[in-house]
Amino acid sequence: MNIEVLYRSAGITLESFGIRWRANCPFHHEKDPSFIVYADGSYHCFGCKAHGTAEDIQKRFNLNYRPFPDLYLTKDPLTDRFFKLKLKMEDELNLLVVDLDNTLKFRAYDMFDVLMIDARALVNRVETSLLDLIAFVKKGFTNIEIMTQEK
Repeated sequence: MNIEVLYRSAGITLESFGIRWRANCPFHHEKDPSFIVYADGSYHCFGCKAHGTAEDIQKRFNLNYRPFPDLYLTKDPLTDRFFKLKLKMEDELNLLVVDLDNTLKFRAYDMFDVLMIDARALVNRVETSLLDLIAFVKKGFTNIEIMTQEK
């Protein structure tokens, strides 16, 4: 399932924003888009702090699609490593909170989600920075080649 199709069927119009998408948040009223959707289908709103996964959007908007078996498998090795680490950390957390009461479990999972959003934002910044660097270098070399051909 295409991430754009999923969000569009939920009534969320995405616009391209670098290597991710942005839109007006469906959870609160806003004039400027602060709702960011990442390549893995996860989202975060910098306005109301809502965050979740593509599956959360499916449930929230009662969308009847098949599961996303390949959602976390991208062609980007940096993102793949991030999600493999995230899944491993979730397994570890699940084992650690088994004996805790629900309030402490909730706090632990909430803190985990916040840390993963911060980590995902860092991965996106690294990806974007690398793409910007490559584009800058390519543009610079193209200009140098043009200048040397003119002489």
